This record gives sequence, C-alpha cells and structure tokens, in this order.
Amino acid sequence: MKSYIVCAEADGIELYWTGGRNGYWTKSYADAYRYKSISSAWEVMQREHPSGITVMWIVEV
Repeated sequence: MKSYIVCAEADGIELYWTGGRNGYWTKSYADAYRYKSISSAWEVMQREHPSGITVMWIVEV
C-alpha cells in the first residue's frame, strides 16, 4: 500500500514532518510520519510552513 511523507528543505537541510497534533520537523527520515492519503499530506504542506523553509514536497513510499 502506498504512503506519503511530507518533506521540506531549510538552509540546505532536508527535513521530514513527524505528524500528529504535536508534530515537528526533524532531520530523521525514520521519524517521518507516513500518511495513507496524498490529500492528508497536502493538508500538512498547507498548514506547516515556517518562514525558514524554502521548498516542500511529498514523497511516495
């Protein structure tokens, strides 16, 4: 089954969203939350965009 990870880049560092109500950006790919639908991942991209992030994307895993 497909899942989706929300990724971002800030100051040349790749970051991953951990998901949940208390989610945060982390450098650890292993801690990234796997969303079951791309629409859920898209919602995160629209909601969680601090000023230091230069680009965001979704990876299918």
